[in-house]
Amino acid sequence: MLESALARMLEGRHISDAISDSFGTDYPEINSKFWGQLQMLLKKMLSLALSANANKPVAFAQPIPSSSKCGDAGKLRELYKMSLKSSNLSQLHAMHTLWTS
Repeated sequence: MLESALARMLEGRHISDAISDSFGTDYPEINSKFWGQLQMLLKKMLSLALSANANKPVAFAQPIPSSSKCGDAGKLRELYKMSLKSSNLSQLHAMHTLWTS
């Protein structure tokens, strides 16, 4: 469910460059709410991934399948950092590329 929410938010990358460049200045409240929601979602996904890894005993830890993106704490950590630095919707392209790599 969280992955689906992230995928939907990253769909904002399809907004035209002209709109994404001016979105933050034309609609500052919506822009700030969008980035706040994205940050909250990524933070929640990261905390779930980290707690899932922390609850496994080291001796019996199994690698998380690559199809489980919620388990990829490294990508989630990087996406969260990117979201903290971003305010322009054009950054969603880079975030989507990282998430799907």
